Amino acid sequence: WNGSATTHFMSRKPIPGRPLMLVVEDDPELGAMIHSSLEAEVEVIEARNWADARAWLKRTRFDLILLDLFLPDADLLHPLEAIRQIDADYPVILMSGNLDPSDAIIDRIERLGVNAILTKPFSLAKLQERVREFLPRRG
Repeated sequence: WNGSATTHFMSRKPIPGRPLMLVVEDDPELGAMIHSSLEAEVEVIEARNWADARAWLKRTRFDLILLDLFLPDADLLHPLEAIRQIDADYPVILMSGNLDPSDAIIDRIERLGVNAILTKPFSLAKLQERVREFLPRRG
């Protein structure tokens, strides 16, 4: 698959009754690994950039958002700020490969209410653990 997420997924309808997660990740390989590791438990919608993610957020309510901190078409924290304007209680797991715990940006991220931060590279087991932690309980 080599198209944009909007072209590929915007016509898709989520499966009713399954938890729905938006994965915003510009690396297609990592996005595919995330998708395949979670698809047994959750309906995964992928967006390769902030424009595609924003389009999904305008029309769909997600149970969880997995968000890459560094997207090519967005300023650093703009996507997270925009998500918080849509719904301050959205569960958000942030992914980043270049985040040092001493960075000043950590304070801003915490103020915006990120539920968890996954530092790249992370294990798929750790990802699954975090996703299960924040998905709503069904049934």
